[in-house]
Amino acid sequence: MAILAGPIVEDTGWPLPWVIGTISLALTVAGLAAPHVGIWIVGQERYPALIGRLARPSLLAQAAAPILGGILVAGWGSSATLWVIAVLAAVNVAFAVFIFIQSRHRI
Repeated sequence: MAILAGPIVEDTGWPLPWVIGTISLALTVAGLAAPHVGIWIVGQERYPALIGRLARPSLLAQAAAPILGGILVAGWGSSATLWVIAVLAAVNVAFAVFIFIQSRHRI
């Protein structure tokens, strides 16, 4: 998120420490609220199974990222690597939406 701080400072004229502090505070609040919001959405009984399903693809990708990232950058360059990362992020969001929809159909 620090990458966004420069453009925010340029657009708004706010001091850089304020922008960094605000972004940090927003991420902290979101991180603290996320489990409670998840339980509120899917219920306390199904929350652990849902989080396990959501975490599995991300954990596997994180385990493979250093080697695969090196291969992508060395073989195809940074532009192709960024495209692959963007596609994988979109796939991760699609899986999350699919699992959310599936969790709503089970009663």
